[in-house]
Amino acid sequence: MNNRSSTREKVYQVADELLAQGIRPTQQNVRDQLGSGSLTTINSALNGWWQSLSERLTRRNSHPELPDAVLGAANKLWDEALANAEFRYQQRLNEASDVVAAQRQADADEIKQLKQQLSVQQNQHHELMQRYDQAIEEGAQYQRQLLQTETALVKADAKCADLSRQLKQEQWVQANQKMPTSDTDAMFDLKVELQVKDNKIKYLEDLIDKKSKENGELVAALKSAELDAIKQQHRLELVIAQQDARYEDAQAALADCKKALSLAKSKA
Repeated sequence: MNNRSSTREKVYQVADELLAQGIRPTQQNVRDQLGSGSLTTINSALNGWWQSLSERLTRRNSHPELPDAVLGAANKLWDEALANAEFRYQQRLNEASDVVAAQRQADADEIKQLKQQLSVQQNQHHELMQRYDQAIEEGAQYQRQLLQTETALVKADAKCADLSRQLKQEQWVQANQKMPTSDTDAMFDLKVELQVKDNKIKYLEDLIDKKSKENGELVAALKSAELDAIKQQHRLELVIAQQDARYEDAQAALADCKKALSLAKSKA
């Protein structure tokens, strides 16, 4: 116990001497001055010396005990400590400012990229909407043409049937009636008329075949237009779903950026 007390007093004395010389007391330089001693014991005594130094400086106004040289050295050390603390504070503040600036730039770049992606998606959406509307209009046009063709086909078929019936009636009359020789001219005219009607029937039959073919082509075109419209609708739904997903990702990324920025500001 006495050895520890003696070592403590020696540490206090050496620390005062070093401080008077303007040297900061440390475990090593105090031990060097003492020539021996445990670093643990010296460290404990030195901690007590620093605490007592503060108390002695406080009491100096009423009970001056420390030499001016010691006070000057203590003030010097205190100023150095304040300067070091100010330097470290400014350094950490600059580092935090750099982090905040970098985070802001990263956030701005990411937001810009997300806006560009959103603009591209919106343009694609607009283009698909136009193509979808065009496909719907083409389908409606094909339906109108199909209706017109079917109407013309029904009329031509009815007219063809009527002419065919008339031709058969006239052929039957010609076959079952004996006409006088004086009616040769009338007979000739009748044959000509029958030939004309026969040609007209053939023309109508060809027209029916043509209209039937056009009708089939229109039906195929209508089915193709409907299929294209369905495909365009599916693409549009896919683009909208992708836009919704990217918008949600952008919102989440923006929230993370704001959180990181707030955290960086709080650390600064």
